Amino acid sequence: MAWNYRVVHAVYKPGTPDEDHTYSLHEVYYNDRGEITLWSKDSISAIGGTADELLADLTRMAEAHKKPVLEWDELPGAVAHNSPCSFGRDGFFEYPPAKTEK
Repeated sequence: MAWNYRVVHAVYKPGTPDEDHTYSLHEVYYNDRGEITLWSKDSISAIGGTADELLADLTRMAEAHKKPVLEWDELPGAVAHNSPCSFGRDGFFEYPPAKTEK
């Protein structure tokens, strides 16, 4: 499954005097057709086991700025309670939801 970091734009309280815009970095995963299937609910921090690994992660994050900004409310499952989306694993939105065995 391919993935990358992407900048995501969100609008809080749209159309009100308290409207607020934020841009944050998220992990996004894609299927073989390039469609988003999984993305992190929370923004991502750089991490590495060594200083060089941290720098490599920061470099991948900087690449996100070169790609189109994703809109939070257009991502699959952004409003989990109104869509067939579920939290997949460890704070990721998953679309379509993972099938569970009965």
